[in-house]
Amino acid sequence: MKPAQVVIATESILLFSLGLGIFVSKPVIYAASGSLVALALLRLAFDWEYRKALYGTWLTPASVGLFLLGVIAAAIHPGTIDEIAWVGRKLLYLPLLPVLYIAFMHPRARASGLTGVFVGFWVAAFLTMQNIGWQWSGGRIAGATWLVDVWGVLTGLLVSFLLPRVFCLNTTVFVRIFIAITAIAAFGMLLLSGARGPLLGVLVSGLIYLVCFQRKMLAVVVALTVCLYFPAKHFLPSQVNYLHDRVASITHTADPDAGAGNFNASNWVRLQLWKISVAQSLDKLENSPSTLLFGSGPNSQIHDIRTFFDSWTGMSKEHKDLLASYGYPTNEIHNMYLDSTGKMGVLWTLGSLILILGVVIKSLRMRKPEDQASLGVLLVSTNFLVTGITYDILPHWGTFFLVLFSTLAIHHADTGNRRRANFSDVSDVKT
Repeated sequence: MKPAQVVIATESILLFSLGLGIFVSKPVIYAASGSLVALALLRLAFDWEYRKALYGTWLTPASVGLFLLGVIAAAIHPGTIDEIAWVGRKLLYLPLLPVLYIAFMHPRARASGLTGVFVGFWVAAFLTMQNIGWQWSGGRIAGATWLVDVWGVLTGLLVSFLLPRVFCLNTTVFVRIFIAITAIAAFGMLLLSGARGPLLGVLVSGLIYLVCFQRKMLAVVVALTVCLYFPAKHFLPSQVNYLHDRVASITHTADPDAGAGNFNASNWVRLQLWKISVAQSLDKLENSPSTLLFGSGPNSQIHDIRTFFDSWTGMSKEHKDLLASYGYPTNEIHNMYLDSTGKMGVLWTLGSLILILGVVIKSLRMRKPEDQASLGVLLVSTNFLVTGITYDILPHWGTFFLVLFSTLAIHHADTGNRRRANFSDVSDVKT
């Protein structure tokens, strides 16, 4: 086997492993991601055409620059080796982004990644249902391989990724049916998880897609939902009532002085944590601007925010005691924008959001009018940004999910005319 063929085969195995790993194993995610980046570094040293391709897209300096900014921020504050190592590991998805972007230019690489995703999901879904005896009567169900909220984030992003692929007319009916079944199963897993943020992300991104790109199908989806709701309400009353209450709880009053029937502790806690985080950021701006710019550190922010909370006069003692009775504040703010600002700093957080938006814009510019699947970049990113209003997912496993799904979608219309071992025509690619 020629060296170029060995590289292609190795890369395909790693892409399959990454797709599989995001559903079944954290260590596999790190191992596959690290190996893909290491393989890319090796090719940079010996493959001039690959080096030209990787350097030919703005994603490379943007991603690597943001990675280095995160590491530098951790070195500035708090500056411990453990903190720097944690940041380097969690931000591995950043140098992985341009590597996947180049890899997925070829259909065979995309097929490897997609196969891993489908196999991983169905294995995880099967194990999840097996864990509950294939019966569900209410309550939040975690994935067999993930905690409940991460499982909700993952299945929600998968639904947004698959939705536009259902309408790809250039794929066979069998493939579209399989994708639709997988999307429905993923949505079912999301509902079982009870994750409200990811559910809202799916609904918002799905509505945007249907209104802007599949308007005729919107009425069909609404009618089908209504038709399915009433039979489900009749045959599965407790389950439907649980889901109804779970969704309705988003609008419940977040006031401890309200009636017990309206007070939602989860909503109230989130609002208090947001208030504390905003107040702490303003305090940093006044007393320690560098900490606001570069963050307190992912594992040190909890100490800073607790110290601030104890001395803060912007909350009554009664509300402080109530918040403490729920075990807060912790290292989670339940809002990725505030959480990332506190831990990683304003500069890194803004850079991350700009990179996400840049990838979306890039995908829309590259998209051919008839291509539906590449709209998955828009949907997945929208879902991620909406979910982040109530979830701390930047940086997080969710960012690995975001990078994989976005890079898988962005090249869908590429017919693979580029030769795998030769990127001499990379200048023809819009970067």
